[in-house]
Amino acid sequence: MLPKWRAGRCLYPLFLLVVIVAVLCGCTGGGEAPAAETTQQGSSSQNNPMPAISSLSPSSATVGAASTTVTIIGSGFVQGSVVQWNQNNRPTNFVSATQLQMTLTDVDLAAGQVAQISVVNPGPGGGASAAATFTVNNPTPQIMSVSPSTVTTISGGSTITVTGSGFVPTSTITWNGANRATKFMSATQLQATLLASDVASPGTAQIGVSNPAPGGGTSSTTQPLTIVSPPPSLTLNASPNPLLVYPNSTVTLQIGAQTKNTSAIPSVTLGPLPPGITTTTTFPLAIPTGVASINFQVDSTIAAGNSYNLAVFGQADSASASIQVPAVVQSNPPTFFFARGLFSEVGVPFGGSGQIQFMALPNGQANRKTCQ
Repeated sequence: MLPKWRAGRCLYPLFLLVVIVAVLCGCTGGGEAPAAETTQQGSSSQNNPMPAISSLSPSSATVGAASTTVTIIGSGFVQGSVVQWNQNNRPTNFVSATQLQMTLTDVDLAAGQVAQISVVNPGPGGGASAAATFTVNNPTPQIMSVSPSTVTTISGGSTITVTGSGFVPTSTITWNGANRATKFMSATQLQATLLASDVASPGTAQIGVSNPAPGGGTSSTTQPLTIVSPPPSLTLNASPNPLLVYPNSTVTLQIGAQTKNTSAIPSVTLGPLPPGITTTTTFPLAIPTGVASINFQVDSTIAAGNSYNLAVFGQADSASASIQVPAVVQSNPPTFFFARGLFSEVGVPFGGSGQIQFMALPNGQANRKTCQ
């Protein structure tokens, strides 16, 4: 048996060995749990973040602008982030975890609107951001001219063309501040149809253009459109036309006159008459009932077969008109035959008086008589 002090010295190394082994075993066994925890943490770090938008640059554009690049500023952006325009995916340029870019096309900027821009990150994790607004503003319209600039009180239903700038498909022409049905022609031209009530009385109307929101507004200036009474008009007609005349005869020509936009009584005058034809009618000849007669005398010296133009000129207020009536000279007046006893009188045919021959047939015998 070893002395107690010797035994203690022998056990001390053994105790140290046990402690070292225990420590080593504890390190080895306890390392398995942290390894699993690290795996769990590594799996969590692979989830994409939720994106967020803080601002847009620019945040607005004007209708008709060229293609525009928009920078989306925020957080949580990744390589797979996609920008959406009104919930439709758009080609996206990843700049950094805080910036993305997209390009708006001419179609995107063709009409006024308040559009929604958002960012979507793919899974795992990820998701869609709250939307930010991008405003496509309508321009403020401007007017340069109105054509025609003058219309009449009978112009209802006619079209006016407004020329200027800043017009959009939703632009509206205004008539003294009241909207009128408008046809969009281009960014510089609009058209509207006048109502009969718009032009019922002479005066002046103010033509403007209004664009709706967003943006938009009313043209800073208007253009005047003048409404006047229509000018008077006169139309002449003649009967018979052509006029057949005979040597040594009297003929009558009827002249008709129709007026518009005037209460004046029309009157007519004659141009120079050809040799052999005269008139006893006094001129100017008023035509209060729409028709008047002109009497002509044809002497025996006028040559058969000739043709002359009788010029008639009319006037009513500021309206004037004229008509040319051919006067054709015939060689002989027409011949008529009547059975005896059927007629006690013979009328002179229209166109003049001359020799009119007729034949009576009593008891089958012919008698030729001549009336002057």
